[in-house]
Amino acid sequence: MSQKESTEKLGKSWFRNFASQLWANIIPALPPIVSDIMKEIQKNSPTPSALAWDNWCDKLAANNIIDSDTAELIKGLSTDPFPVDIIEMIITKVKVFTAEIDSIMNIYSLDRQYANLSKTTPNPAPVDNLIRSMIIDPKRSTENRA
Repeated sequence: MSQKESTEKLGKSWFRNFASQLWANIIPALPPIVSDIMKEIQKNSPTPSALAWDNWCDKLAANNIIDSDTAELIKGLSTDPFPVDIIEMIITKVKVFTAEIDSIMNIYSLDRQYANLSKTTPNPAPVDNLIRSMIIDPKRSTENRA
């Protein structure tokens, strides 16, 4: 074997030894380094679900479903630890949806009460129904009086 060939072989084997030793020492250290980097990134930037939650809260406030103070209050739910924040968000969305349905159905119920009470005059309407109906629609407060 010539000197040139032996030098090339020695250079290749030295480089291979260096690279294998480097990777052998770096690979065990990578998971904690990557973990620390991910923790810092997560600490300093909101998650996509938190951004979507903030947008949903802002949309509720813009549509006058809730006021801006309430929106700011429920935005804080996205900062809770992982499983709790998702559960709170789901419960809040379901509760807002059911409150909207309840509100619509209460109006429907009062309209049905108006219709039925108008058929039953001269019997006076119950006082609690009259008060609720006057609160919702003061213009119709004289309709069901005996």
